[in-house]
Amino acid sequence: MFAGNRTSSSRNPSSTTPGLSMYLTLTRWRVIREASIAAATLALLLPTLGVCQPSNTTVILNEADTALREHNYDLAITDYKKVLQIQPSSAAAWSNLGAAWFSKGDLAKATNSFQHAASIKPSSPDYAFNAALALVREDQCDSAERYWIVAVRSPQHRPGALYLQGLCAFVSKNWRDAKGLLLNAEAGGNRTAETYYMLTVAARKSQDPDQAKRAFELLRSGFPDSSLLHELIAEVSDQDYMSADAEKEISLAISNSPDAPGLHAKLGFLLWKNHQLQEAQRLFEQELAIDPHSYSAMHFLGDIAERSSDFSRALNWDERALRERPESGEAHFAVGRVLELEGRNQDALKELRASFPELDDDASAHYWTARILKTLGMKEQAKVELAKVQDINKADRSVLLTKLNRNEP
Repeated sequence: MFAGNRTSSSRNPSSTTPGLSMYLTLTRWRVIREASIAAATLALLLPTLGVCQPSNTTVILNEADTALREHNYDLAITDYKKVLQIQPSSAAAWSNLGAAWFSKGDLAKATNSFQHAASIKPSSPDYAFNAALALVREDQCDSAERYWIVAVRSPQHRPGALYLQGLCAFVSKNWRDAKGLLLNAEAGGNRTAETYYMLTVAARKSQDPDQAKRAFELLRSGFPDSSLLHELIAEVSDQDYMSADAEKEISLAISNSPDAPGLHAKLGFLLWKNHQLQEAQRLFEQELAIDPHSYSAMHFLGDIAERSSDFSRALNWDERALRERPESGEAHFAVGRVLELEGRNQDALKELRASFPELDDDASAHYWTARILKTLGMKEQAKVELAKVQDINKADRSVLLTKLNRNEP
C-alpha cells in the first residue's frame, strides 16, 4: 500500500520520493498473516471427535471425521451438516465443519461455524482460538478480540493467540503493543521468521533499537533463506541510499518466494525510483498476475503511463486503483491529475477535493487544486490553495534545516 506517497517529484512543487519502508507494512501483511496458518492448523482438529451419542449419527460422524483427516472436505461438510441436523448443539461438529470450510478457503462459512461452536462452549479455548484465527484471516481483528481473550488462557493456544494479537497490532501500526505481544508469543515458543520480521519492525518503530537488533539477528541466523530477511535488508539499504543493494535483496526474496504477493511490486518500486520505468512496468504487471488486486501495481502503472503522456491508459489504471481503495486520497489525487491533463476540469476538481483531508499536508495536492481552480476562473479559491502550498513548503524547509543543524539523517 502506498497511502500518502508523493507520486512524482517532477510534477510536484515540493516532494520527497517515498522510501521502501513506507511500502513494507501493509503491502505484505497478508503473506505474513497466511504464514500463521501453518502453526495454527492443528488447533482446527483439536475438539473431541465422536461426541454425538445417538447410534444412527455415530457412523455419519465417524465418516465425517475420517473425510476431514483425509482432506475430503466436500464429504466432510456433507456429513457434518447431517450430524448437525440431528444434534445442532454439538460444538465439536460445528468446529470440524468450520475446519472443512476453512481448508476449502471459504472463510465466511468457516468463521460462522467456529463462532457457533464457541457460542455453545464459550469457555473452550479450542473453539475460541479457531474463531479468532478465522476472523483474523478475514481482517476482522476487532471481532477476534473476544475470542483470543479466552484462547490466551490455554497454555496450548497462548503463543498462537498472542501472535494473532501481535499481528493485528502490527497491521494497525500500534508498534509498542505489537512488540510486547510478539515478545510474549516468542517466549511461549512462537519463533517463526514472521514473528522475528514483525518484531524487528515493531521494535524499530517503537524506538527500541536493542530489541530490533536482537530480533533481526535471530531472523538472519535462524532463517537465512527467508524472503522476509531479504526485505528487511532491502529496506535498510534503501534508507541508506544503497539502491543497488536494495534491488539485489528484493531480487533474492523473489528467487526464494517467486509467487509471494508484494515482492515484484517492491522491486518495481525501487526501479521506478531510479527512473527505470520500462523494467518497473514489467514488474508491476507481473505483480498483478500474482495479485490481481494489487493497488500498488495499479497505482504505479498509472504513474508510468502518465509520464508517457498516455493519459487514457493512465486514467484506466488510476481508476482501477481507486476502485481497490476508494478511501485513498492518493488514488483520488492521481485520477484528478489525469483528468485535468485531459481537460476535464470539473471532474478533476471533484477528485482532487476528495483527496482531502488525507493529503492536507501534501503541497502537490494543493498546487494541482489551485491550477484547476484558476482555470475554472475561481481565482480567490486558487489563491487560498497556493497559500497552503507556500505554508507547507516553508514548514518542510524548517524541519529540514533543523535536522541539518542537528546533523540528523
